[in-house]
Amino acid sequence: MKKILILEDLPDVKDWLKNLVQSHLAAEKVHTAGTLSQAFELLKNNAYDLALLDIGLPDGSGLDALKLIKTQNEHCYCVVTSIFDASEYLFTALKYGADGYILKSESSEQVAEHLAGILLGKPPLSPVIAKKMLLAFRPEKDLAANLSPREEQILSLIAKGYNVPDAANLLNISPHTAAGYLKQVYKKLQVNNRADATLKAYELGLVNSGKKIT
Repeated sequence: MKKILILEDLPDVKDWLKNLVQSHLAAEKVHTAGTLSQAFELLKNNAYDLALLDIGLPDGSGLDALKLIKTQNEHCYCVVTSIFDASEYLFTALKYGADGYILKSESSEQVAEHLAGILLGKPPLSPVIAKKMLLAFRPEKDLAANLSPREEQILSLIAKGYNVPDAANLLNISPHTAAGYLKQVYKKLQVNNRADATLKAYELGLVNSGKKIT
């Protein structure tokens, strides 16, 4: 990797990533940008072998930089480095041509291993991200079969906008019990936030299924 771009707005994280790529990829040049506009300026005059791209930036999304880079140079190896693990970010990144997706919540050793793996042809994917990608190709009927009737009801209500206490009231169960069901739903569907759970509810046909809540 001769020339690397790091797009990251937090100075300490930027330095952390820079040290890692210099140590494990032996880059000849490492350019850094803290905003989307700075990255766009660098891309006007530089072609990179590798780009590490944060998503949440002060002036936009790093996914826009990813899209531009792949349009200009499809051979540039682009890796998203983010705190966001929601499916909407992951699959947009893949749609734009991302070659990897690393969560910054991982340790220096784990991120270093991901980066070193690039030279060996190993896609740099955090375990959580890899699971989401595998789950995306799992038949939806198999996912639905894993949920109990009560878990389906909780998921349906949450997807319709009810909070846990209100969902519990409709089902005549305690909020604590409802929260327990929701926790199991998250675990079985391999999601960790309401947005992803809602998306799955629609994919499974639970929101408009017309099932009566009893």
